[in-house]
Amino acid sequence: MLNLPINIPEGLKYKYVYVLEKKYDKLLKHIYSVGLYCTYRQFYALYHKLNPTLTENYIKKKCTSIIQKLEDSGFIEVNNINRNKYFYLKKPALALFTGDYKKVPRFNHGQNMKNDKFLISLMKLEYYITNDFIINNSNLIHHLYSLTKRIHAATLKYPKLSYNMEDLEYIIQETDYDGIKKRVKDYPHDNILKIIWIDIYNIYRKLLLQNQTVSPNPSYFKLFIVGDSLRLHYAPNILIFDLHEIKYYEKKLNNLFHEFFNITSNITKDIQSNFKKNSTLGSKQNNHIGYSLSLIGYNKESLEKKIAHINRFIDNNPHTPIINDANYIYIDIAKYINHSTQYNSALVNADNYVDTNINALLKK
Repeated sequence: MLNLPINIPEGLKYKYVYVLEKKYDKLLKHIYSVGLYCTYRQFYALYHKLNPTLTENYIKKKCTSIIQKLEDSGFIEVNNINRNKYFYLKKPALALFTGDYKKVPRFNHGQNMKNDKFLISLMKLEYYITNDFIINNSNLIHHLYSLTKRIHAATLKYPKLSYNMEDLEYIIQETDYDGIKKRVKDYPHDNILKIIWIDIYNIYRKLLLQNQTVSPNPSYFKLFIVGDSLRLHYAPNILIFDLHEIKYYEKKLNNLFHEFFNITSNITKDIQSNFKKNSTLGSKQNNHIGYSLSLIGYNKESLEKKIAHINRFIDNNPHTPIINDANYIYIDIAKYINHSTQYNSALVNADNYVDTNINALLKK
């Protein structure tokens, strides 16, 4: 039985049946996961990734046919940047993944073409095609739950720990942040559950608002037992898409410095030198919470220049929360947007765009 979204207009139901029976939703799901945009050539590569035995000529013909049928059904809109064709998902396609035709993300194609969302979507999809891994904003909230589950497991193993099992089990199952915040807000400031769900959550919320995220696995993570409580040693790898002027990163690093430095009971002094010398963050008696940094972009020369600047900027500060030198991830999407100076100029130099619906991700 096909699982149709609810609240579909009666006249669209047969189109949903067709798309689901053809399993086109499996293809669109990857595009939805990275940000709604896809070039034709990326679609060919995505289809080949899922069907590796098919020939290049067959894939191109098949994909061209699928795109046409999806466009005719109103699930996608086709457009181009000069000679490079692309498409984006429309409301009927979005409803496939929200499950409700009346509850889909607000989408403004014209605005997205003026800010960084279009390029970020192409970079995320290209990274998945090349590396079989999706750079996803949901990694932020996933980290918080993963840390909580590790505390829960440690408390089960060592009953002497002073963490409330009822609260831990509630947090692990709860999807509403307000409920979690209510549980931890009256904890002592040095309680790591409060640090995770108040301090780190607030840092991550700001990243999310700027369409920035973290890698699935942290650069460093350990828990240490000290008396009847735990000490958190944790450093996520923050991912920033390189669509900013070089001065942006100085401001960003300063903001992150204050946010990590001001976490109650967090010791950042010598965290970088400790990690570089012996791959630890510091004394087991203290909480040590820092981060590593990777820029993601499609202009290798720009990436190299900015990484060199960032590493000079953070050097020789004993209190920096950055545990090692920043690095970059190069993603070749220039081939999809070449011969398009108008769009390149407008997008690459765009200011941060705050997606009006991004807050909802933390509630999922």
